[in-house]
Amino acid sequence: IPTQLGLLSHLSSDFQLGANSLSSSIPTQLGRLSQMNEGVYLYSNSLSSAIPTQLGMLSHLSSGFWLGSNSLTSAIPTQLGRLDQLSSDFDLYLNLLSSALPTELGRLDQMNSGFHLHKNSLSLAIPTQLGLLDQMSYSLFLSWNLLSSVLPTQLGQLGQLSSS
Repeated sequence: IPTQLGLLSHLSSDFQLGANSLSSSIPTQLGRLSQMNEGVYLYSNSLSSAIPTQLGMLSHLSSGFWLGSNSLTSAIPTQLGRLDQLSSDFDLYLNLLSSALPTELGRLDQMNSGFHLHKNSLSLAIPTQLGLLDQMSYSLFLSWNLLSSVLPTQLGQLGQLSSS
């Protein structure tokens, strides 16, 4: 992905490069797309390396942060907790992400659907702060990881969560 795409600073929706054969890492310059309010789609490629912390600067994004089905590594950056306008589709599934879930993800309290972190190598306990995602109505996937400990009672605050 060319770093020059970060110069598209006035782009406000639908940055779609998903379902291709793109490889290498995600350029840090994509964090400059700070006017984006919908749709950063980089899913189903062969992207590798860590998720750039600069993607946390996409703070106007209200839906569609799709980085799933790649080969992204390392920890989920705490800066992604700044995507606090996001209401749906926080998708980091099927990568090689490891380490603990950042407590900062509890700041994504506008999320109502599509919180997908399954099929990674995330470890340790589920943070109690995920109980702050109390707008979630469906699709909270944390399965197929290495999570341990007891489930936090705060997940009981997800009263709107259903199976449909």
